[in-house]
Amino acid sequence: MPNKLETLLRSRKLWAAVSGLVLVVAAALDPAFPLQGEETAALAALLAAYIVGTAIDVHRNPPDAGMVKNRLAGLLASRKFWAAAVGVVFTVVQAVWPGFPLQPEQVTEVIALLAAYILGTAVEDRLITSG
Repeated sequence: MPNKLETLLRSRKLWAAVSGLVLVVAAALDPAFPLQGEETAALAALLAAYIVGTAIDVHRNPPDAGMVKNRLAGLLASRKFWAAAVGVVFTVVQAVWPGFPLQPEQVTEVIALLAAYILGTAVEDRLITSG
């Protein structure tokens, strides 16, 4: 059984939270950082939904199950992961590409829908495995 530190360092929830923290701190420290205000808030909400969705689903995929290869395969097969990745890409592209066809408010709406999808997927997966 892995120790607590090893389990923590393998946690998808931890790395999602660290990623969000890095983005928020970078935006606060550097006014020229491409993600500011609404974009940073949208990404924080998306990562929060991913963290909660992963926590809901933790009993279906225990944190200490399998080897690293299986963990990567599990991550790449995760609908929650891909929804979060799409949200991050949308937000970053909108922030750095002036010609992006969606306004920041529209990207925020897309992020809200993706967050709902992440949480809905986690609840659905949990109900299927516990039912």
